[in-house]
Amino acid sequence: MSFRVCDIWRGYWVQRLLWDVNGSLAFTKPTVEQIRNAHNYLDDFKDELQLYTDTSRFIDFLTNWTSASADLETRIVELMKAMAGEKFIGEADVDLAQRWIKDLQSIGYKFPRVAAYNSEKVQESIQAIKPSYQGSVDTHILSNHALKNCRGKADLSTGKIHVMEDPPFGDTFKDVLLVVNFNGEGHYDLIPTYLQIYRPYFPNIVFYGPNVADEFLKFVNPVESLDGQLSYISLITAMEKHPGYKGYLHTNEDVVLNPRQLSQYSKDKVWKQVPRIPLDLHQLSELAPDDWWVWNWDAQPEMWKDTELFTTEQRDRIVKFTGSSAPTDVRAWCDAVYVPARLVTEFVPLMHKFYNHKVHLELAVGLALLAIEPTEDWVSWKEEYLWDYWGPKTRARNQWREFLQPGVGMLHAVKMSVGHSNTDYVQQWIDTVEVV
Repeated sequence: MSFRVCDIWRGYWVQRLLWDVNGSLAFTKPTVEQIRNAHNYLDDFKDELQLYTDTSRFIDFLTNWTSASADLETRIVELMKAMAGEKFIGEADVDLAQRWIKDLQSIGYKFPRVAAYNSEKVQESIQAIKPSYQGSVDTHILSNHALKNCRGKADLSTGKIHVMEDPPFGDTFKDVLLVVNFNGEGHYDLIPTYLQIYRPYFPNIVFYGPNVADEFLKFVNPVESLDGQLSYISLITAMEKHPGYKGYLHTNEDVVLNPRQLSQYSKDKVWKQVPRIPLDLHQLSELAPDDWWVWNWDAQPEMWKDTELFTTEQRDRIVKFTGSSAPTDVRAWCDAVYVPARLVTEFVPLMHKFYNHKVHLELAVGLALLAIEPTEDWVSWKEEYLWDYWGPKTRARNQWREFLQPGVGMLHAVKMSVGHSNTDYVQQWIDTVEVV
């Protein structure tokens, strides 16, 4: 067990022993200010692997473990031996625990007596601390002003208090699979960051990407997406390998999601900003509406020559939306999209055809959704994009915080790899942003 795991698991271990002495565990605010030293987050992630893979099994083990011993010191040793038997710890840890107990006994320490757990007695012994904020707080709509009030007399320079449901939004996303796509292999060390930010909201997360090194194969499913140009292969692969979810939320590693806003949407609908006519339509026989380079993607003319690409009903839906029966490309930015499970049977085969034709992401996903679902049944969520980071400062990537506003469903592109402060800011924003 690494030092990045032992301190956390020790809390679970001692909590289990507290049950045997009718004890309880309490937390208070920090009494020191931590000045962090430089970290290699990839090394930290490797040291924390046991947390991500074995914690649930460890908790189940502690919950079911029992002892017939009448004294706590014996139970401590028995528990340590049982943990070693399950490979949670090593034999050296058992020996250390036995020596620790002998040291305590040698100085006359008296261990608490084993007693049946009495929840009422424990509750009476807990001193209730009332927050200084006396108003009512709606945790679904928590503004920064309310957050500051809830902090009371806390020193804002050294700590934060998050006022939110536990778990956040109840179990809103328990039946949703979050599919995270990496466009390149250089950012797999961001996996701990994604887990830190999104695991409290999305209990089910899978990662996909190209050129996966052996050390990441346990966490990242290899796919070939042409540097992200065909990243929808991650979504349809996840749909095929992980059936049974209510829906599938697909995103990239450089996108900020707003779970609080997303929790308001129907999981039976598509979540995607509806393309705008005529800005996002390009009839192949005419000039493109702007100089977006993908309009000239080589695969597009060949794709439209495939007479078996769409069913008659699908073609009719596309014609109804575009107003044209001629080959017409539809642009739909797709750095994040949600597809309900009820559409998977029709969506996946169509997307495989696009993938075989090498149709670009932004031209494939939107067109497929238009073919299988009328836009009247979409949730046209608010998307924010910062593509023109090379242009006006109003959309510079280093000013992305300005575009995290209430009502925003997703923001692209935010590079978490730039600095840990980005991660902290995103987490704080998610915890406090209002919904509309």
